[in-house]
Amino acid sequence: MQALKAFTRTLGLLFLLGVLIGIIFITDTLLLTTKQNQLNYIPADADLVLRINSRAIIDQTIQSVLIDSEDAKLVNSLYRKLKQQKKGGKKITPNGIDYLSDVVLFKMPFKTSYVIGVLVKLNDEDAFEETIGSTVTAHRVAITHNEVGLILSYGGKENNHASAIDLEQLADNILSNSTKKQKAPIREDKLISVGGKLGRFELDISENTIVFSGKFSPNSFIKRLVRSQLEENGFHISASHLGELPFEDIPITHFDFNFFGFDESNANGIPKLKVELLVGFKEKTDMIALLKDKLGDALIINEEQQEISVMNQLFFYKKLNDSVSYIGSTQVPRIELKNSSTLFNVSGEPASFFSYKYDGFALALIEMNPLFHATKKLALTTESIDIRMIHKNDKRIDFTGKILFKKGSYPINEIIRFLMSANFIL
Repeated sequence: MQALKAFTRTLGLLFLLGVLIGIIFITDTLLLTTKQNQLNYIPADADLVLRINSRAIIDQTIQSVLIDSEDAKLVNSLYRKLKQQKKGGKKITPNGIDYLSDVVLFKMPFKTSYVIGVLVKLNDEDAFEETIGSTVTAHRVAITHNEVGLILSYGGKENNHASAIDLEQLADNILSNSTKKQKAPIREDKLISVGGKLGRFELDISENTIVFSGKFSPNSFIKRLVRSQLEENGFHISASHLGELPFEDIPITHFDFNFFGFDESNANGIPKLKVELLVGFKEKTDMIALLKDKLGDALIINEEQQEISVMNQLFFYKKLNDSVSYIGSTQVPRIELKNSSTLFNVSGEPASFFSYKYDGFALALIEMNPLFHATKKLALTTESIDIRMIHKNDKRIDFTGKILFKKGSYPINEIIRFLMSANFIL
């Protein structure tokens, strides 16, 4: 009996290994020989083009989930989700799209607004027309040509100088030789490539790290800005040249934010925050008066000590000038006036946002929310984040980024787990 069990187990392992080798062989050979005609129909007028490298995503997913990590829990979760869908009567209707080929998205001006286009390779034109092509609206059409599917969606408002007839005519022109075309962004085995008139962007996964890179041409209004800045500390977020981002109808030009976690002691059962926030406004603004107007009696102000209290949590505030203010749990923050070339920065350990010690009922209800729970799990498996957009000169902005996962965690696995837990897929 034991010998029979061992023999059966060995056969099972050999079968699984054969399936994995077969999947890899199919994705390697089939994708290499398939002509990706959808890449030949990108309009020259498109000012933004995104290319999703399906082959690389499939290869890396198989490698990560089934081979490198041997993540049985994730495989079982996927199996249970699919089984639940089958029991619930949900069936996947074939739509004719060849998901083993790259997907191209583009944006281009049209009429008084713009259109978003999606180009896909088809393995069944009839199925595409019966499913996706049959759902035509005044702002969305889908047509086929030469084993390529094109979906066009108009970005304007209702009755805004565009109709289904206009979109169908544009789609026909795109899938023919009547409009000029441009080349797809060079993928260079990247998972995602973005190209456009303003520059390029690429995303890839290397071992336990998601890597971003890009170069862009700045708008004319972006210049180096001399401003007060918080010293980068804890989990840090900062941004400049926000284009007068409105906050309660008051334009913000820049901000710095440091998050240090939570104090051990609680206020009314709520974890005490350890934060620093510096905000710059376009015009003369009293931030404390603004907060008082919004929070009312929940905000207690001690002008002599320059302190405010919100829900029994004490913060200090400081007015640097008529348009820049500070508020935070640090009484003497490190602030310096310097020439800033950083347009955007996110860096630190995301797990710090979930380092609280609290067993209260309110937070327990929040943690039951699928999106909150999934976000927490993803943050706890992430070692660090470092994403920066730097103004190099008048002609170039550099974008770099790394999301490093903890040892034993695999980026693709954790992303799939997050999407399933948050009910975004399956």
